[in-house]
Amino acid sequence: MAEKRSVFHSVVLDEPVCKGCTVCVTTCPVEAIRVRGGKARILEKRCIDCGECIRRCPSYAKKAPGASLDILREYDRTVALPAPTLYGQFGSSYSPDRVRQALINLGFSGICDAAAAAGDVSAATAEYLGRSDIQRPVISSSCPVIIKLIQIRFPTLLEHLLPVLPPMEAAALAVREQEGPDTGIFFISPCPSKITAVRSPAGYGSSCINGVFTITDLYLPLLGALKHTAHDFDGFGVSGRGYNWARSGGEIASLLAAIESSGETQREPIRWVSAEGIDQSIRILEAIEDGKLGGIDFVELSPCAGGCVGGALTVTLPPLAEEVIRRIGGDAPDPPSCGEGAAAELYWTEEPAARPALLLDPDYNRARKMMEEMELLYEKLPGLDCGSCGAPNCHALAEDIVRGDAVMEDCVHILREHYETLILGRTKK
Repeated sequence: MAEKRSVFHSVVLDEPVCKGCTVCVTTCPVEAIRVRGGKARILEKRCIDCGECIRRCPSYAKKAPGASLDILREYDRTVALPAPTLYGQFGSSYSPDRVRQALINLGFSGICDAAAAAGDVSAATAEYLGRSDIQRPVISSSCPVIIKLIQIRFPTLLEHLLPVLPPMEAAALAVREQEGPDTGIFFISPCPSKITAVRSPAGYGSSCINGVFTITDLYLPLLGALKHTAHDFDGFGVSGRGYNWARSGGEIASLLAAIESSGETQREPIRWVSAEGIDQSIRILEAIEDGKLGGIDFVELSPCAGGCVGGALTVTLPPLAEEVIRRIGGDAPDPPSCGEGAAAELYWTEEPAARPALLLDPDYNRARKMMEEMELLYEKLPGLDCGSCGAPNCHALAEDIVRGDAVMEDCVHILREHYETLILGRTKK
């Protein structure tokens, strides 16, 4: 029977492979994993699809399955939307045009680069930043991980999110308007968060994308196709700045170029901040919440080190992929447009809602009592944060106990003390 897919995340556990080692538990940046019954369990509503568990799992038990190439047979015509990260996976020996031709050889009817819509998205962003009635700093919404993180942990910052479609959806919208409803549109993703974003988008009701392939799954078939694809392009002259969205700071560079090309000479220069890595991203969001980023207009956060080139579903080492992206993402024109695409439709059609996954109870008095109970339990725990209980730390275990998902004896140190008391008559001094 097919596995039921979560609307919250795309990371799944290969249970027979999982050894219950707790590496994923103690390294998950949002404490969304527990080990119960000797196997890892993802807390559905807490997962932000950052893919850190995929990177860390020594048993390779965490995965984010994408579509199979067999799905292309279900459509008379199919269009691939490669993330710009894809072109950094094969080294400088293979040009973007050659990679695109290899995709055609795999069975796609046409190609539309997500990078082709980056310029339009940046222009819409520049237009939005020119308004005086918005909450600043404006936080980029191009990464679904950041949107989920804000929904769960920083709901007061939802009004700071940029209400503009990400390039992959803007490109898909242009393709859909040009190709019609019967064409299959497939994104090629470097991370699990974009798989979930297609299934359950934030900011717009439904996606124009029919399915998502992962770079991990397509890498070997593409590599094989590349070796049998003739050289039809020499150099990197037809690439463009849109590819730079694959690396940290690329969105800022595209935004600054859009502002410069707009010809608004009287406009004040924007002040911006860019951060990469999930820990730094969380710290920046905390600073915004505390009011410490006054005067900053725009914030670009890349939860993956190096940007999307460091996505959990990529193959090539991020620094090597970034070097290739730098070469093909110079000042040359952007990739060919995927269609006319109405600029007005690049804005969100709805506001993302808060996801109170951390809320102990909707009733304030009940939640307060649970918090007090948590603190009393925490004082009784050893404070070692060893993860042996299956929770990431002692405070998380106390919360799990209060929620009814764990017991005090899940702590091996507490359990040992109980055994010593029962069997040997020893008591804790």
